[in-house]
Formats: sequence, C-alpha cells, structure tokens
Amino acid sequence: YLFAGTYTGILRSTDTGDSWFNANVGLTTLFVNALAINRNNHIFVGTFGRGVSRSTNNGSSWTQTGLDSINIYSLAIDTSGRIFAGSDRGLIFGSTNNGDAWTRIDSLPTPNQIGVLTVSPANQYIFAETNGWGLYRSTDNGTTWTPAGFSGQFVSAVSFKSSGVIFAGNLQ
Repeated sequence: YLFAGTYTGILRSTDTGDSWFNANVGLTTLFVNALAINRNNHIFVGTFGRGVSRSTNNGSSWTQTGLDSINIYSLAIDTSGRIFAGSDRGLIFGSTNNGDAWTRIDSLPTPNQIGVLTVSPANQYIFAETNGWGLYRSTDNGTTWTPAGFSGQFVSAVSFKSSGVIFAGNLQ
C-alpha cells in the first residue's frame, strides 16, 4: 500500500500509485500534515486541530489516539517503536505505547511549529526543524535540544544513510 496525506484526509493506493482511493474512514475533512508507519505496520497521521490518529488495518478505519486539539505537523518513530509528534508552538510529544497515551517531552527554544522530525537509524539522535529557526538535535530522546545548523533557514527534509551520513534540504 501507498498512502498520501492531503488537506481532505488520506488517500491509499494498492497498485503502486497508478490509482488512488479515499481511505478516510474516521478522517473525513481533516488536513493531514504528517504520516508515519511503525514496525507493526500501524499507520499514524498527524492532523491540523485533531492530533494523531492510528490505523491498524491499512487505512480501512482510524482511531484518534490523543492530542485532540493540537496541530501536529510532523511525526517520527524510532526503532523501539517510540513515537514523536511535533506540533505548532514548538512542542514535542512522545508515546511509548503505540499512541494510546502521550506525554509532553519538551519544547524547543522557539515558539514555531515543528515542521520536520527525524530519528537516526540507531536512535542516537532526533532532529527537529523549527520553521525558519534552523535545525535542532537531541541526544536524550528530546529532553534537551541544541542547535544543529541552518540558523534562520527553513529545513524541509532530513534523512540518514545507514552509515550515519545525514542529509538535510532547505529552501534557500
């Protein structure tokens, strides 16, 4: 399956993207900002104004998992299954039980939305982009954050090679 988040919910393709179908059961009219899939193939979506929802059946149905009135702009899942959700106002939340409960981890030193969250392959780093304030890095599961470059810039993507090489794309 392939999934795409849109301003009106979720689309699903079962034929490698040749055709797309509405997979919005329980998500109709929601603006989907983020998608992440854990090792159990549970799909998580971050939405504007309705927090995080989860599907355990390839998008056939969705359950809201929490952070109800918060705008979620980014999601990341580490190899142990811990889920990170980045919101507006610089807040990051975490769940260690498949999204059943969420706790506020910490906020970044900026009030801006967390547009990108990425966890390194060995879970030693979390990177967060802060909508024009640059990139921040945490080495303690989000408890503390330090600047990691791109100050004053919008970072639109961060990715890792298995060798540990980090790639970042920005809008400048």
